[in-house]
Amino acid sequence: MTFHWIERFSENFRSNSNLLIPLLFIFNLVLVFPIFFPNLSNIDPWDESIYINSGRGLIDGGCLRQFAGNPLLSFLYALIYIPVKSTTFWLIHSCTIGRFILFSLMWFSAYLVATQLRYLAHPFIMIALLFTSPALTYLLPNPSDALFTAMSAFTLWQVLLFYNKKKVRHVWLASLFVGLSALSRNDGLILFFILIIIAVILSIPAKRLGTSLIACVIPFIILVAGYLIIYGLVMGRFELGIIGRTYLAFEQGQGFAYEKSPADGQIDARQLFGTPEENQYSFLSAIKRNPEAFFDRVRQTIKTSPKKIYFIYGERLGIISLLLAAMGAMVLARKRLYPLLVALLLWSTHLFVYFLTFFRHEYFLFPYFAVFSLASMGLTSIVYSFKKRIHYCWSLALLGLAIFGMLSNRPNLFSATVFFLVWVWIVRYVMNRYRHLEAIKTIGLVLALCALLFLKVGYPYPKFRTLGTAPDEKAVLFMKEHLKPGSLVFAAAPGPIWEAKMNFGPLDFTLRDKNENDLSYGHLFYGKAVYANDTLRYDEPGLVSKIERLIGKGLEVGYESENKEVQILLVDEKYSKKSTCSIQCHTKMLHKDKR
Repeated sequence: MTFHWIERFSENFRSNSNLLIPLLFIFNLVLVFPIFFPNLSNIDPWDESIYINSGRGLIDGGCLRQFAGNPLLSFLYALIYIPVKSTTFWLIHSCTIGRFILFSLMWFSAYLVATQLRYLAHPFIMIALLFTSPALTYLLPNPSDALFTAMSAFTLWQVLLFYNKKKVRHVWLASLFVGLSALSRNDGLILFFILIIIAVILSIPAKRLGTSLIACVIPFIILVAGYLIIYGLVMGRFELGIIGRTYLAFEQGQGFAYEKSPADGQIDARQLFGTPEENQYSFLSAIKRNPEAFFDRVRQTIKTSPKKIYFIYGERLGIISLLLAAMGAMVLARKRLYPLLVALLLWSTHLFVYFLTFFRHEYFLFPYFAVFSLASMGLTSIVYSFKKRIHYCWSLALLGLAIFGMLSNRPNLFSATVFFLVWVWIVRYVMNRYRHLEAIKTIGLVLALCALLFLKVGYPYPKFRTLGTAPDEKAVLFMKEHLKPGSLVFAAAPGPIWEAKMNFGPLDFTLRDKNENDLSYGHLFYGKAVYANDTLRYDEPGLVSKIERLIGKGLEVGYESENKEVQILLVDEKYSKKSTCSIQCHTKMLHKDKR
């Protein structure tokens, strides 16, 4: 009688679990809701702003993005832009809607992957991992990362459906989703070849190799080639843009590898490997110039990767989830589900291309749904296994990690591993003591979910925003009031400039060597204003000093925030020079993102 309520809970749990999914999703939204309502300072002024503004460019200017510019995001933000285009803070509102859509896509795509593996782990474990991991909130600020990851997960979902049901229509749909992933991020091109390899592996036992290969190729080709043709017809030029974008990433990667800014990375890369023009924008030619420097960079990237993985998956949950994923891989090997194991492991191999360019922390999250699928299996095996050997192995591993966490002064690692160690033995006791109960598996699942929820460090602090009061937002209002729409404004990054619906002119490292005369008459006076903020002062202090010496000599202070963190310097009409650049000229800056 003691566990009669658990029996009843088990029945209700099995019969109503599908009804819980939307409720859990809404609950997850509530827990992280501040991330959906950013102020302008919380929006990346480069990558995120670029993608949001590309939607405005598509609606207002008919500008299509190159294939390398991830055009699917332009179409997404174009649809979002339509209802908010007349609002004062259109970019912020577009960001809010876009983040909600992208979060939803990532959340449900991961859940759908888990549903196809329910015979190995309950999908609720995947949901618990989504609740406790920072993966989605870390991916969200870069729309390209988020949309690509969602399309990649949808692709894997269809691959698993093909594995389970042996119906070729799922390969067609997988190819469709991988085509969308390629239009979301160029990594989709590599993922396409990974899909072909996996389709071959899964098709041979079913004797459907030919039809599967056709199904793999046709939807992808129609989507990608179709967009390239439309782009060429509309824009009057047929170009991918991959070469220039990849070379830019290669240069910036020099900074990322050694924890410097992207601009400093470009400067260092040009000193080590030559200029883009000298290498004809080929990173392979650049590497040939100085292979020793490149391999030093690769070694540095490999050296710092474990630290990045540990941080990005969560300081408490990260190491535990990776250990559980390794356990899940062993479970698949023990069950001889080798095709499934290969598919899940291959899904992350497209990351190796970043050794040629650079690794941002967030890149390690691209296969999070595959990692969490394996981790779910590993956790399930611990809960449902009655073998002492498994619990003893986990105990030794966790004890070793706890000692390492204590000696290396990592309290999060220490507390997480000690807690998990105690949890392992609680599970062992409960599952052995009450193994006769019909609901024992549900009890084990509840214990697993409780463990994962404890490992969550914290959620974003709840807050309500008020637009138009922050210094950068006041500066936007000033520009909208005092400058004509489309005026050229120079700044360190384009986000606030595009929020005011002005054209962006870059203030970057290429201007460091210009004297004041060249800087003013040869550059700044072609615009209407200069937007100077703390970002510019931090990245280019020498350039800011030169600009400030021009105050009273062609520039005048139009707006200045209370603590001078933001200034709008207006160009005196007497000094203003007519710019020959059109709006289309300045939209080329859309391609200067950091990937």
